[in-house]
Amino acid sequence: MQIQVRDAIIHDEYSVMTKTDDIKKIAKKVANSPNGVVVVKGRDSKVLGVVKFTDVINLLLDKKNLSKLRLKDILQKNIMIIKDTDKIERVLKRIKRRKPAATVVVNEKEQLVGYFSDSDMSYAQACQKFLNTVLK
Repeated sequence: MQIQVRDAIIHDEYSVMTKTDDIKKIAKKVANSPNGVVVVKGRDSKVLGVVKFTDVINLLLDKKNLSKLRLKDILQKNIMIIKDTDKIERVLKRIKRRKPAATVVVNEKEQLVGYFSDSDMSYAQACQKFLNTVLK
């Protein structure tokens, strides 16, 4: 038995904003996000990338003025988009091989349904290991 992504993702670990939101608004949203991640979507609701709390902090440490920045200056596009029906074992291998900045989950209609966080990954690995042991 293999676990699907939908069995492991937690739906409340991220916030969503659109590419038209300004950087200050995104920075505030990131700071208040449960997992320090904001998923940025375009007009067509397609995921464009993510902004993490560490991205904002690094910009501030570099003494950059947030009011002069544009979303493209901070948006991480090295993301992996997976389907909620994908098998966890395959996804974990892809993540390990590709090392994306973030992994987001979409459904069969390509709509965002979750953010696959490090804690989700740990949970999924533990579940898969347990099942592999029990089903031997």
